[in-house]
Amino acid sequence: MIIAVIIVAFLAVVLFNNFANYGKAYGNVSVNGKSVAGMTSEEIRTMLEADYGQKLSSGEVRIYASDSAKSRESNDLSRQEAAAQAEQLSVDAAKANVTSWRTTATGLRAQVPYDEVVEKALAAGRDGGPLGRLALFFSPQDVTFDIQYDDKAIEDLATAIDDTVGDKRIDATVSIDEGSANAVKGHDGKMVDRDWLKTQLSNAFLSDGDDKSFVAEVSDAPSRTTFEQAQEMASDVNRAINSDLEFVYHSKSWKPDAVSIGKWTNVGVAKVEDGYELRASINTDVATSDLVKHLDASINDANVIVDFEKSGDQIIVKTSGSGIIPEIAPAMQQANELLYGPNGIAFGDGASGRASVEVNESSAPEQLTFEQAVDLGLITVVGEYTTEFSNAEGTENRNHNIKLASDLLNNTIVESNGGKWSFNTHLGDTNQDPPFSSAGSIVNGEYVDSIGGGVCQVATTVFNAVYEAGLPVDDRKNHSLYIESYPTGRDAAVSYPEMDLIWTNSHTSDILLTLKYTDTTLTAKLYSTPIGYKVSTSTGEWEEGEKYKTEFETDNDLERGSYYLKTTGVDGSQITVVRTVTDMSGNIVSEDVFSSVYNPKNEVYAIGPGTDTSRIETSHSESGNTEEDESDEDSDEDSENEDSSDRSDDFDGEDETGYDESSEDEV
Repeated sequence: MIIAVIIVAFLAVVLFNNFANYGKAYGNVSVNGKSVAGMTSEEIRTMLEADYGQKLSSGEVRIYASDSAKSRESNDLSRQEAAAQAEQLSVDAAKANVTSWRTTATGLRAQVPYDEVVEKALAAGRDGGPLGRLALFFSPQDVTFDIQYDDKAIEDLATAIDDTVGDKRIDATVSIDEGSANAVKGHDGKMVDRDWLKTQLSNAFLSDGDDKSFVAEVSDAPSRTTFEQAQEMASDVNRAINSDLEFVYHSKSWKPDAVSIGKWTNVGVAKVEDGYELRASINTDVATSDLVKHLDASINDANVIVDFEKSGDQIIVKTSGSGIIPEIAPAMQQANELLYGPNGIAFGDGASGRASVEVNESSAPEQLTFEQAVDLGLITVVGEYTTEFSNAEGTENRNHNIKLASDLLNNTIVESNGGKWSFNTHLGDTNQDPPFSSAGSIVNGEYVDSIGGGVCQVATTVFNAVYEAGLPVDDRKNHSLYIESYPTGRDAAVSYPEMDLIWTNSHTSDILLTLKYTDTTLTAKLYSTPIGYKVSTSTGEWEEGEKYKTEFETDNDLERGSYYLKTTGVDGSQITVVRTVTDMSGNIVSEDVFSSVYNPKNEVYAIGPGTDTSRIETSHSESGNTEEDESDEDSDEDSENEDSSDRSDDFDGEDETGYDESSEDEV
């Protein structure tokens, strides 16, 4: 009887609590240690956004290569010298010299899974009925969560750290070259554990302390696949790329050769229950472009012309609604299944080696989303290019400028049949602070700061995407100094308002320019209906230009007799690049000449007050570069200052990408 009374009483309490807390979290429930008892879903979310939203929106974390690197951060002179050195190096060379990395929550696309957390908090004590409520009474429940990051952004950051403090693991895999797949051996390494990195970042972002930093650690990273696995996969892939694959559209058919199928094929490592395995699949971005080009006549005959429009943050694709388009995406999915599916030619026992894909068609809708247009193959990437930049110490402002300019230029639309795209027109005055910041630059061979340093990396990336698309370039100027990190003779300098990058959309459809970045890369893509151009490049021989000079500047922090090389000297040079653009039939559309003349970069020594420079000059002379006497040098400098007193080349980190000229005659 007593037990029955207790049960009834307990059930009454449970029912009362359920009623009193309807739509609210029960008592004894918390999120990351903070009570949410009695809160509604809206109240819990508001609390989370107040606690974590601001920290993530403005969150910045610095990761150091070592404890000693962290201790050197307060040394401003060391930071300046590190930044100056980075500006002289190519991307690959700079990676090995990085001692710290700066990242932001925004750059990593960090976000709290608010909906998931709220749902778990409200479900606490409700799962399991009355017994679940009783368990919650005796055992409080704390809902924890992990900050979610963009996988690619985390991988890029971890890879940058591995380049400096680690030894990259190489997985045994398959390389495909000219239609032949071959196994490649791997080796063990030491790398940053990606899950460890996420945890450290989350702790730093959410910390209430001032020190939002940590020192990178690497751990053993064994190769995840074996050479035997790679050999087996190579054999499988060779069956697929040498198959008799055919695409049929109307009365036409196209059989891609082994080289084409090999170019489409991706081989990567995938996690499975008992370890890792190699998997092969078709890279639809590459394959779709090829297929669209071979069906280009059909698309053009249908007179499908595309216009882009912005609707808030969305891109709307509009057509006349009267054309017929081939359904490319379903065709590529079918091809992938026939080649690399479980019963496909690569892996299926008894597969014949022959496969046919029927490409269906549909009427072009009058309006569809950007994603739908890409999936249908209605629009495709007609030009693309990626450049790298450093996230090293001293490049914060430059990287801010790159990302800001990219955000402002992203999703710009160039109208069809002669529409013009101008860097300066779309971006505006980059000399304003704010929103642009002061970043590393060179004036007459010396390091200074100038507003907007770094935006030329954006211009160069866009120029190369346009170059690869075969579109007409109306106005492009090279930097005053040669930049190793870009294709030879294919950099683009801009400076508001005098120097601009201008190109023309000669296509019958609009072109959409997108710009996407990570902490270390920037990618420009041009989207439109297929253009069908093929681009080839002929690069001439380097020609000698003006010789560099040696200069000295006093550094009061140095002792008399002390000196160091502040800026390396590089002789001037010039080169010519010829781009040949042909159509699908091999007819020449255009031959475009891009000539670049690069100025010398002066060699600059920092010296202590009263230091005798003759020993330095002698050493310099013995190296093969003779100095002019002081009077001649002064005269030359005066003349140079008259010609280029306002010239400032902005150095985009180690890429030396950027340019700020007040006179076009000084290029």
